[in-house]
Amino acid sequence: VVREHSTGSFVAFHATGILPGTKTSYREHRLVVRPEWQGFGIGPRLSSFLAARWVVLGGEKGWGFASKTAHPRLGGLRQLDPNWAPTGANLRSDKGENFGKIGFIGSKANLPCFTLPHGTKLTVKHSRETQRNYIFVLPPLLHIEMETELSPGDDGSKGIPGVDLKGAGLTIAKFDPPGLAPHCERPESGRWDIEQINGETVRCQAALKSLLSGVAHVHSCSLRRRKISMRSPLRANLAETTEDLSWVQTRCVAQATLQGEIQQVCALMQALRKAAKSKGKSQEGQSVTRPDLPDVALAVAPELQKAAEKLAPQRKDRTCYVHTYVG
Repeated sequence: VVREHSTGSFVAFHATGILPGTKTSYREHRLVVRPEWQGFGIGPRLSSFLAARWVVLGGEKGWGFASKTAHPRLGGLRQLDPNWAPTGANLRSDKGENFGKIGFIGSKANLPCFTLPHGTKLTVKHSRETQRNYIFVLPPLLHIEMETELSPGDDGSKGIPGVDLKGAGLTIAKFDPPGLAPHCERPESGRWDIEQINGETVRCQAALKSLLSGVAHVHSCSLRRRKISMRSPLRANLAETTEDLSWVQTRCVAQATLQGEIQQVCALMQALRKAAKSKGKSQEGQSVTRPDLPDVALAVAPELQKAAEKLAPQRKDRTCYVHTYVG
């Protein structure tokens, strides 16, 4: 933070983050100068000053300092400054979808993904071990509202009435507590783990007992779905996996509950894996066989389609300046 000497008022602000990866480096995250102090060169000087300090700090580790900006004056100054070296992504146009995201300096695009109505997210992933691609399914937490009073058991410890766990873990075996909100789903036995109680995260039964010992009642419980049949078959390239994702998306029907949504996704993933198993291992250039399941017909009125296209946000291309500090 930069302040004015006599009054102590804010003048400028600079923030730096760590950019992890195969080669860790520092990344300029934010550079702000108050309007009344702009035009005096404070921003570029502050950026170069702190970049030099970060490079010295991370020099022994080999960490560099990178920055990406669409500001024409700041970018133009760095083009002429010998302390800043342009990268391969310099002077490329960007509509803004990836601008400012951690880990995006112009070298890696976002992988395809989509989210279903209840929050289940499907995204394309790359396996470094097998060097193949697949669809990864990430269900959201199942939030349950309840007003359940706790009472000590025979051994003096507290438990949630009507809730039984399987073995020594947090997997639900029975879930029928008193005071359950009428609109809440009842989780299937053996497929959900307790994640949070009253907003507090628990990782084991000992942590759960410790948490319950300090409260008189439970008003909320969040469960996480166990990973059962939640992955698509491995594919040889990204294009095949993207087609798998599109195939799943066009066959997902909106479900009344989160559990119904997850069951539908699991069934589609199982069908994909079964078809891939009957075909054999996917090879580069080999055609991919998918189940012969009809897609969901999505009929949209032509007038509505035209109106939606007109309302879609129009992003302008911006020239981005991407440099690393070498001074």
